[in-house]
Amino acid sequence: MMQMSRCYGGMVFTNAKPSLRVALGSRTFIHACNNNKSVSLRAHRNSPKRTCHNHWQQCGLTTLRNSYGLFINGKEVSAANGANIPIENPATGKIISSVADASVDDVKAAIKNAKETFDSGVWSDRDVRISVLNNCATALTEKVNEFAELESLQTGRAIREMRAQLGRLPEWFQYYSAILRTAEGSVPPFKGNYVNIVERIPLGVVGQITPWNHPLLIAVKKIAPALAAGNTIVLKPSELAPATVVELANLLYEAGLPAGVLNIVNGQGATAGAAL
Repeated sequence: MMQMSRCYGGMVFTNAKPSLRVALGSRTFIHACNNNKSVSLRAHRNSPKRTCHNHWQQCGLTTLRNSYGLFINGKEVSAANGANIPIENPATGKIISSVADASVDDVKAAIKNAKETFDSGVWSDRDVRISVLNNCATALTEKVNEFAELESLQTGRAIREMRAQLGRLPEWFQYYSAILRTAEGSVPPFKGNYVNIVERIPLGVVGQITPWNHPLLIAVKKIAPALAAGNTIVLKPSELAPATVVELANLLYEAGLPAGVLNIVNGQGATAGAAL
């Protein structure tokens, strides 16, 4: 089981045990607080060569899919118990999609995968992270309008507001990529014949829970710094508006984010949220 840290005014407070190493990011960036029948991302993953934006090119997503899975280890999967949560458009009251409802076992599986991915070192190279974060920014820039339409459908908010709000999302990846590129350690003075070196390191697996009112914006604000710092992530979006976060995970994977670095566990707060 994982415990969460909370961020207040740029400071992180956590009751997590040291062995869990769970927070919103690393100490470097402490200020940052179902399978379905439609065209899927899984087709190109059978090949060792990535086909960037394959899913988006084929689907042209300007409407929600019929269903969404959990996103674990680079692919969408059904909940272990097969449960789903309906997604309602609050502007119309109509059910417009559904999303897999993660059980405690699903959350444990996502955490285990994130820990194995972190330990593998696939996300430890700083130059790799810089490149991938820039690719994520480029990919997101190309799809902002589509994301705005999806966000409007699941939140009921005006499309004009969503376009204005999401238009700056890519900047979060660009910003933390730039910070990572210029990050330096320090050598503070120390008494005696010693050299005191401070090096910033990732915390490991990061647990994140995001709210319903700005699903994609707040998710990106949490994801970008945690990725830049070299952490892997298990994120639970609000069960009221989870679809765009799952689509974001798909897009970032296609942009080069290694499988297992970002995992999404949709679900109820009392089960998936409590387990995380």
